[in-house]
Amino acid sequence: MIVLLSACGNDVSNAPKSEPEITSTVSSVTITFAVRGNERAQYKQLAEQFHQIHPEIQVQIVSSDQITGGDQEGALDKLTARADTFTFWRAPMPEEVQKGLLRDLQPFVELDSNFAVEDFFPGALDFLRDGEHLWGVPGDLKPLMLFYDKTAFDEAGLPYPQPGWSYNDLEHAAQALTVRNNNEVLRYGLVIMPSSGSASLILGRALEGKNPETITSYLDLNGKTVYFGEAMIDNSAIIIYDGGSLVQATYAWTEDFDSYDTVTQLPDQSDWEAWGGDPAASDFYASTAQGQSDPNSVAIDDIDDAVHQYSGYTESVWEYKASVYVPYEMDDIQMLVLVNTYPATQAKHWSCTLELDGGAGVVRDHNGPDSLPLVKGQWVEVRYIIDLDADQQKVYYDDVHLLTKGWSDGVAPGGAMNIAAVDLWGNESAHEVYYDDLALAEGEWQTCPADINGDEVVDVLDLLAVLSAWGAAGGVEDVNEDGVVDVLDLLVVLSAWGPC
Repeated sequence: MIVLLSACGNDVSNAPKSEPEITSTVSSVTITFAVRGNERAQYKQLAEQFHQIHPEIQVQIVSSDQITGGDQEGALDKLTARADTFTFWRAPMPEEVQKGLLRDLQPFVELDSNFAVEDFFPGALDFLRDGEHLWGVPGDLKPLMLFYDKTAFDEAGLPYPQPGWSYNDLEHAAQALTVRNNNEVLRYGLVIMPSSGSASLILGRALEGKNPETITSYLDLNGKTVYFGEAMIDNSAIIIYDGGSLVQATYAWTEDFDSYDTVTQLPDQSDWEAWGGDPAASDFYASTAQGQSDPNSVAIDDIDDAVHQYSGYTESVWEYKASVYVPYEMDDIQMLVLVNTYPATQAKHWSCTLELDGGAGVVRDHNGPDSLPLVKGQWVEVRYIIDLDADQQKVYYDDVHLLTKGWSDGVAPGGAMNIAAVDLWGNESAHEVYYDDLALAEGEWQTCPADINGDEVVDVLDLLAVLSAWGAAGGVEDVNEDGVVDVLDLLVVLSAWGPC
């Protein structure tokens, strides 16, 4: 997110190239500052503090969503026409700068002795510079993070990633970290989950010296051409590097809400519908107030009841995921629901209902004892592993196991072996909860042999179980299944320590 200042004219040559003229003939000035919905409280407080220091200046905080009306392509033109300054989710394009939409901030920076360039993260201001001009200041940064397994690096004899890593270093590590059994890949060396940011880790290499318009059908990596089509660009694939090639794992369905405008109810412009077709429950919209993947998510509050139906998911193992943003101020309850039959008219039609309880500060199974602390003020992933062949489901919240239970009897016995619909239910909440990057893909039921007591975590209880069965011939404590409970089973438990 960056902060930009509108220009007064349409010619870029009008931007000041020397000290701006400052006069004191006006007794009061009002500046309009357009921000996204989730930023209004923060900037309103800052505006009030600014007004106390400068009583002659009134900063009026307005909604950028209302100004743009969800028009992403023409958003900058609309904001510069109706606001003096504003926050924006991307850097301005060269053609936008040439149109004279923005005021050059460099003369103001040079004039202001309190503006400390060193306060900004190195390179952040340079991203918004064009020669001698500065077209904005960064409001926040979203770094692209690469997480790595130290144990895997140690086992492969590799040094840990260091600043200055090149693409060649990344490829070399991915090759060395890949574990195979003949032609079967037991462990991939690199997994890149779908998002525009993480995908750029690979696409950046592919785009070197090539026209971005022609890159959407292939990826040139390691001297090979690998086809993946448009799916990678629109976040519908996971790219997995197995040490020699790229494997595309395509999602069966994805939703990032980025193709919708923010002024039309979603049921009127998408496959989303209100529960039971109730018009009163259909007042939900795409929103730019929050976005796990910019710019949009969906905002749910009050009696909003957003449903998306699925068909054909009646067997095999599936992974369902959704990113959720709960605001700090939420003190009531909303619900995220998966049903096995829709319309869902009986208790057996529900398979899993998660309560997001802001007052109690927990996320819990509505129909069971399982709960975890609720995370507020940041995006969290909810992930379901649904085995329709075995009638089981596991749910993870923020990568921590929340529950394991049956699918057809998740709420009441007699449900269907089917993934029928997702329901985002406002539950009369006074606060907006945001959902983004929903996806349904082929999954894998993860077994955890070292979890002897079946509580989805390998810990001291499992260690004690092995010790109590020491010397026994077989049994669940014989984790490596060699016919005896001994030190080898103890080592397996220790190596698998932590959540399954």
